[in-house]
Amino acid sequence: MPNTTKTLCWVACVALLAFTGACKRVNSTENNTPNDSTAIVVNTDTALTSAIADLVVPDTTPVQTNAVMPPNGVKYGYLNSLELLAIMPETRTADKKLADLQRSKEASFSALAQKYQDGMRTLQEKGQDMTRIEQEAKMKEMAELEEKIQKMQMSGGEDLAAEKEKLYAPILAKADKYIKQGGKEQGYQYIFDATALLYADTTKDILPLVKRKMGLK
Repeated sequence: MPNTTKTLCWVACVALLAFTGACKRVNSTENNTPNDSTAIVVNTDTALTSAIADLVVPDTTPVQTNAVMPPNGVKYGYLNSLELLAIMPETRTADKKLADLQRSKEASFSALAQKYQDGMRTLQEKGQDMTRIEQEAKMKEMAELEEKIQKMQMSGGEDLAAEKEKLYAPILAKADKYIKQGGKEQGYQYIFDATALLYADTTKDILPLVKRKMGLK
């Protein structure tokens, strides 16, 4: 009995740590957004984004005569989608909802794990005084709690990811709408995401244009 109860108590502790890690990975510093074939492409790796940002500084060296230039009449532009999303009030609202949901799930999980640990402690300390029927009932209760803990651990991160995709879908759609409108009005045939560019002429940055259309500063 003592070895079994100690082992089961460890299950709750390890599961709690794993669940918390899963939740934090979903809402970590990646700030990623769901895939959308019609929306702007967002690079969610902040470290890579930082490195790319350093490379996007315009090159001051003379342009080689054999450089590939766009055909006459074709107009290219770009903008930093991460910067645009960061200043949208809808994004801040969505992030707050996700943070609240994460805290709620972690609190529920902690409460369930604590109940499990308390039950196992009771079984360990008073199990010998229980009848066989009482012991079996208590062990069944602990097994059911352990199953709930495992299910909650597995679904926690998935629930957060699904909620994030749901909250971000209209945000991406709005940003995509204004980017396309601004590009069409200004005669751009192509608009690229700055997070994926290694070099760009700063005069082609249409972010100020899109921000004005969206009423953002």
